[in-house]
Amino acid sequence: MSKKKEALLTMGALNKQPEYVTCQLFKKGGNFFDPNDKLQVKYEMIRAVQVDCLPISSVARDFGFSRETYYRAARSFELEGCVGLLDQAQGIRQPEKLQTEIIEFIHSQRQKDPKPNSGYKIAKKILERFHVTIHPRTVYKVLKKTTNKSSHLKLRRKAK
Repeated sequence: MSKKKEALLTMGALNKQPEYVTCQLFKKGGNFFDPNDKLQVKYEMIRAVQVDCLPISSVARDFGFSRETYYRAARSFELEGCVGLLDQAQGIRQPEKLQTEIIEFIHSQRQKDPKPNSGYKIAKKILERFHVTIHPRTVYKVLKKTTNKSSHLKLRRKAK
C-alpha cells in the first residue's frame, strides 16, 4: 500500500470502492484527481452539482455514491466545510449519557401517561432534571429496546 493510501486510511478518508468512481475528472485527471481519496471525491461530487449544475442522480452515480450519500455530504459540507466530508468515527453504540437513572426516568415518564409524554417532552424533562441533553430519538430507542426485551421474555415464559 502506498504512503498516500496509508495516510488516507489513517484519516478515515480512503475510498474503499475507487473502481466505482467513473467521473472523467478522475479517469483523465492524472495524479491530481485520486479516486482513492474519499474526501476529494465527495468534494468534487458536491462541486459538480452546485457549480456545474449537473443532476444529482447522475453525478452521485459517476462518483460512486448514492443520492442519499450526496445529500448527507452536501449537508455536512454546508455545516462543517471539508472536515464534514470525513467519515465519522464509529463510537460507542450506547450513549454514555444514558445512566441507569435516566433510563428509569424515561420509563417512569412514559408509564405515567404515554400520550403527553412524547420523546420530545421526555427529552426536555431530562434536560430540566438531569442537565443532560439527549435527542428525542434516543428516548424512543430506549423505549423500543426495553419493550422488545420484555415482550421477548413474555413469549419465553408462555412457551414453558
